[in-house]
Amino acid sequence: MAENKPSILVVDDELSIRESFSLILEKDFKVILAASGEAALKKVIDEKVDLAYLDIRMPGMNGMETLKRLKIIDDGLNVIMVTAVNDIQNASEAVKLGAKDYIVKPFDSDEILKISRTLTQRKVTYEEARTARARVSRSKTSALIGQSKAIKEAEKLIGSVAVKDIPVLISGDNGTEKELAAQYIHSLSKNASGPFKVYNIPVRYTDEKVSRELFGWEKGDFVSDFQKEEGALERAALGTLVLNNIELLSEGLQSSLIELLSKKEFSRVGSMSPLPLEARLIFTTSSDLKKVAKEGRFSKKLLAVIGNSSIELPALKDRPGDISALINHFTDKYSMAFGKEVTLSEGTVEIMNAYQWPGNIVEMESFIGQIVLRSPDGKEVTPSDLPIDILLRSGADTSEYVSFEGIKKMFEKEHIQKTMEIAKNDKVVASGMLGIGTKVLDSKLESLGL
Repeated sequence: MAENKPSILVVDDELSIRESFSLILEKDFKVILAASGEAALKKVIDEKVDLAYLDIRMPGMNGMETLKRLKIIDDGLNVIMVTAVNDIQNASEAVKLGAKDYIVKPFDSDEILKISRTLTQRKVTYEEARTARARVSRSKTSALIGQSKAIKEAEKLIGSVAVKDIPVLISGDNGTEKELAAQYIHSLSKNASGPFKVYNIPVRYTDEKVSRELFGWEKGDFVSDFQKEEGALERAALGTLVLNNIELLSEGLQSSLIELLSKKEFSRVGSMSPLPLEARLIFTTSSDLKKVAKEGRFSKKLLAVIGNSSIELPALKDRPGDISALINHFTDKYSMAFGKEVTLSEGTVEIMNAYQWPGNIVEMESFIGQIVLRSPDGKEVTPSDLPIDILLRSGADTSEYVSFEGIKKMFEKEHIQKTMEIAKNDKVVASGMLGIGTKVLDSKLESLGL
């Protein structure tokens, strides 16, 4: 499934180059394309990117400036610069600024595949991990922002479980940064210098598919026809593997996990040879697993194993005192990333404080990133710049900023969105349900930004 493939961002203003990369990588990777530095920054905000190929010479924001800003947004992102022969000096400078390496045009497809596989799947050896671990600072700062009692309690639990070599369960509503908390645990653990890998359990899958992706597979009795592929557990060796959406696992796969955690070893699909479990496992869920287990939809035995060290992250609505600090943090972060000085007016902050943020921190960060991206340098964002749904649902007095036409547009957008979901994005079906022509629907989808 595409969503389980590593994601590679290709940034180049030439369509032919983007298409070349896409043809080389699309079989093994999810390929994300951007025609400019500005577009690349937006992609990294909105999507998880494992590796980026970045052209040095582009109109507008060039590759060097884009690199600096990408590293501000995601310091751990591996970036390979793409350069012409006469630009190698600049490429070398880019490596000093944080790029992993550079390749020279015209590039070789085998080289691209080798680099991509290495940087998205490479397993750290014991010696590499031990050497790198010695360089990891003992003084760690929290990745969780806020001073509320709930977030401080979560931070305290993270500190206590991080130093123990045990599985951890992180629960919380969607958007509560469970993956960030897992990364924080990883940074405090003895595996801090090893790989940090994430596997998202898909909503629809076969047990064989997930087993192969987690445990790996091999086939063939002779050297000549032997094939193998490492699974997520091997790629995370000497580091941490996060299994998101653990509640989605079938009964059979839950049993496999119980056995894995009990024996500390596993076998690839198609093999009888055991391999040691060398990755620390962290599980996340947006469900109440105790309730799900009580209803017979989750193994009580597995819950007993992974639930002994559990951390629950609070929803944003339950920590209102932290909202202003988070707003300031994300505004500063993206102002720096986009090279702008964007501020929020007192009224804007008041409305954002009053809004419930149903998508929690992930929704807030994406929202603020988009505001800063769209705003000109030096802009003070006022309530009139905010989307109407934020204004209406904030609970604050926003009557002076909301028009009847605005309300009508918001409800029209929501109604069309819901209809498109029911119609599974089939425009012919959706237009029939809405009682309008497909051309009218196309026009509305474009004007509403859908």
